[in-house]
Formats: sequence, structure tokens, C-alpha cells
Amino acid sequence: MKKLVLRNISKEFLGKLVLNNVNLEIDSPRIVLIKGPNGSGKTTLIRIIAGLIQPSNGKIEIYVDGKKVLDRRRIVGYVSHYPLIYDELSVKENIDFFAGLNGLKNTMGYEFIKSIISSLGLIKYLDSMTGNLSYEWKKRVDIARALIHNPEIILLDEPFTGLDEVGRQSLIQLFNELLHRDKIIILTSPIGDIDKDLEILSRFLDKKELREGSLV
Repeated sequence: MKKLVLRNISKEFLGKLVLNNVNLEIDSPRIVLIKGPNGSGKTTLIRIIAGLIQPSNGKIEIYVDGKKVLDRRRIVGYVSHYPLIYDELSVKENIDFFAGLNGLKNTMGYEFIKSIISSLGLIKYLDSMTGNLSYEWKKRVDIARALIHNPEIILLDEPFTGLDEVGRQSLIQLFNELLHRDKIIILTSPIGDIDKDLEILSRFLDKKELREGSLV
């Protein structure tokens, strides 16, 4: 069992309050969709949960099997708007590189990693240069990069942007597999963008909306 708790999270930039006392509690397995228009604070909230920026006020607590996690980096996977991978490496080299950063060797020897690569349709592209791939396929590689260390909490900032219907369905299937591995998934989306896609995960799904910096 994993638990993520956000307590009174606020964030101010240059005198402007972007997030205002955001509270959220999630127990695994759960997928939480946070919707809101551009500029509503979705990306800021995701980056705070990932530990990439600090809140102005409030705190985040993570528990795994009842024990408080002090260093969230090892148990969080983060996917941003822009792929955080290297164009000059092949897909497999990217996967091996980021796996190595997490102390993993012989990448294809891990069933979890092979499952992620297969679910994302990347097997046929393993030897392809990443820089030659379309934005959609780079995004799939980036999602694999974020999951390579088998994180307990997965954060995705507008992950469906740029994906075609096949890509969207592949991602939904991957979410389903992760939820059955007892993960917490948080993703953001513009208003009304992916509700229908997520219906298949309805028993795991919570929907939230950011309005004027507050979660409703």
C-alpha cells in the first residue's frame, strides 16, 4: 500500500499565487486526473510533487507499506511536456543510460522493463536513433525512461498530447497494468480532453480540477 498526502500546498511566483492551499490524499492503486486550462497551475503542482520545485507553504508526505519515505526521488517517475531523453542515442541506449542512473544493468533482463517497452510499442524501435523519431515516439521513449526504475508514484504532465488514437490506447493499457501493480498515477489534462479515454479505468479513477489555484 502506498499513500501520497498533500497538505496545504501553496506556491507563489513573483507575488502571484499560483497554488492556494491544495490538499489531496491518494491511496494505491489509484489514478487521479487533474484538469484545468493552461495557466491553472497543473504543471507547477506536478513539479512540486516530483520534488523539482519547492512549495511556498505546505508539505508532501509519502508512505510505502506504512513507512514514511524521506527521499522521494527513487519512488517517483516524472514525465514532462518535453521529452527528457537524448536524441544522439538510440532508444535502447537511452533506456540503458537511465536504467544505469538507477543502478540497473542488463536492462532487458528485467521483466518489468520488458513489459513497459512492449506496452509502449517500442520493441521495433530499440535500435533506432531517438533523434530520428517523431514527437509521438519520442514521448513513448520518455514515458519508458520515467518508468524504468519501477516507481511507486507516476506523474505525467499532459501525457496524451501529441499521441494518435493507437498511442492513446497503448497508454491507457499501460496505466491499467500499472494500477494492477498497486501504483499511484497522477496525470494532468486540459478541460474535457481525455475523459472518454479513461472510462475503462473508472473503478480506479478520481477526477479533480484546478480553479484559481485550488483543487476542486
